[in-house]
Amino acid sequence: MLSTLKQYFGYASFRPSQKEVIDQILDKRDCLAVMATGSGKSLCYQVPPLLLEKTAIVISPLISLMQDQVMSLKQRGIRAEFLGSAQTDGSVHTKAQSGHFHLLFMTPEKACSTPLSFWLELLEAGICLFAVDEAHCISEWGHDFRVEYKQLHKLRDVLLDVPFVGLTATATENLQFVDELVQEISKYARKAGSTIIYCTTIKDVEQIHKSLQEAGIKTGIYHGQMSSKAREESHRSFIKDELLVMVATIAFGMGIDKPNIRQVIHYGCPKSIESYYQESGRCGRDGIPSVCWLYYSRADFAKADFYCGGLRTENQRRAVMESLLAAQHYCSLTTCRRKFLLSYFGEKSSAEKCGNCDNCMVSKSERDMSKESFLLMSCIQSCQGNWGLNMPVDVLRGSRAKKILNAHFDKLPFHGLGKDYSSNWWKSLAYQLISHGYLMETFRDTYKFVRVSPKGEKYIRSARPDHQPALILPLTDEMVEDEEQQCTTGEVGELNSMATLECEQLSEAEAQIFHMLLDERTKLAKSIGTAPYAVCGDQTIKKIALARPSTKARLANIDGVNQHLVVRHGDYLLQTIRQLSQELNLSLDGGANLETANTRKANLVPHHKKKLTPAKFDAWKLWHENGLPIQKIAVFPDKIFNYMLYAF
Repeated sequence: MLSTLKQYFGYASFRPSQKEVIDQILDKRDCLAVMATGSGKSLCYQVPPLLLEKTAIVISPLISLMQDQVMSLKQRGIRAEFLGSAQTDGSVHTKAQSGHFHLLFMTPEKACSTPLSFWLELLEAGICLFAVDEAHCISEWGHDFRVEYKQLHKLRDVLLDVPFVGLTATATENLQFVDELVQEISKYARKAGSTIIYCTTIKDVEQIHKSLQEAGIKTGIYHGQMSSKAREESHRSFIKDELLVMVATIAFGMGIDKPNIRQVIHYGCPKSIESYYQESGRCGRDGIPSVCWLYYSRADFAKADFYCGGLRTENQRRAVMESLLAAQHYCSLTTCRRKFLLSYFGEKSSAEKCGNCDNCMVSKSERDMSKESFLLMSCIQSCQGNWGLNMPVDVLRGSRAKKILNAHFDKLPFHGLGKDYSSNWWKSLAYQLISHGYLMETFRDTYKFVRVSPKGEKYIRSARPDHQPALILPLTDEMVEDEEQQCTTGEVGELNSMATLECEQLSEAEAQIFHMLLDERTKLAKSIGTAPYAVCGDQTIKKIALARPSTKARLANIDGVNQHLVVRHGDYLLQTIRQLSQELNLSLDGGANLETANTRKANLVPHHKKKLTPAKFDAWKLWHENGLPIQKIAVFPDKIFNYMLYAF
């Protein structure tokens, strides 16, 4: 097992819990793996098919995610593919059915619509596991939005003796959240205050109602699938204080004028600001201080298709989309929420802070986001405003999904420059830029589009390759959590690399060879048509920069270097390492810079500017001195275009 781990993934040992999950799968036992983000849960289903030489079926929620995983696995020498509408290779289906691939990815919709004959033939060839990655989607989306998630169990009757595996990073968090919600409500229940909990789905209503009842709290339930008599009885009991809590869909509350409601909770992003304002307004009507809570997740923002599904006219869909967009902006605010609400309804407030909402009561960390904001706005501008947020974020993160390749966005100078932050981090930044007027969201039918506003265009024009005007923005909780997670798992990319290098006490020469190797990795990735991170990760490049191996054997011994990398690109890497080490007066095989060996710790990396090569300088001049926009520079010969990324 360890030799397979080293051969394909380059690691000498497993992370905590990985081997335990793999052992369960090898014993043909079903299991649910709840592992923290960045803990390597995907390895749990990637290793067994390599050991058993059978196919692993992996259910994934997004086609773009599957394409990225397939790309990375292929760079490790692993036979991997996906089945779906975006698959253009007609031979994949036949190869998959015969058991050719180690890993076969598909969406739940594809899995449920695939004919029985396919499964029977593949079963004959050999299936070692059926994995549902991001398994929280079963409960989060399976009830209302992607019902195929709840139909996957039907394949159990076909795939006999095949272990079913669920993997997620969020199940524990959600379970804990419901417990925390119950505890919070209990505080008000003990004080004889009434609570209304509004949910967007009946499934959520039933789940929370059950949890509260199990905690001994007198709770009622109200939703559209109940009989009229049952709804009337719940309504009457709540009015008479026979029930302390009412868990309901938005159908409840229009006729409520109960003065002693102490808490209104919205469990999920509301459908509109109007409904949220009306529902939250039922709180504290007797003048006694009361509280309103709004809980939401990013998945709530993806429900537009569901809400618009029964609407026939474009005007109806537009009205719903406008309402959802406003509610989404309210959720993502880092400024005063009361001021936003007043402005939405046409009132003005001279005060910047109300002193009562979460954003006014709890100060948020702020940071100069000029570099990241400039990168995101420029990428959105290059996408010409014809896409939602997913496209520019995927470009920044280096995805080579079909939609990106078809639009030639993999050729943009921004491609892969933002891989050190998660998709959600970039989206959180985008919502801050929307709130502050640098970006604008528009929509056609049920599709959202993002573009740079006039204010954002002015900011881009004021920037230079080596300097952007300061742009101080608050960090959302999601951004902070994401950065803390990166620090914990060591997943830090180029935007944060200088701080990381200082922590690791690299000499200036070692830092230089590290950045040079990153450049060489980018060139190599472009030449073979993949993303830089798919060749090998930044942490592996750092280890190579420190070790500077002289032979393939020494290169293979570095943690993170797999056999495929050594066989396919070993000669190129060794030649590059030898050349760069000689230029920087660094010895091979881990020796320090001969001139600074005795003062290594004193010479930590300064925040220095790199000297531009002639080609890079030409690109810089086109932008800085000639004033050409990035879109025009992008169509210049590759010699210039490939170096545009260094402007940032």
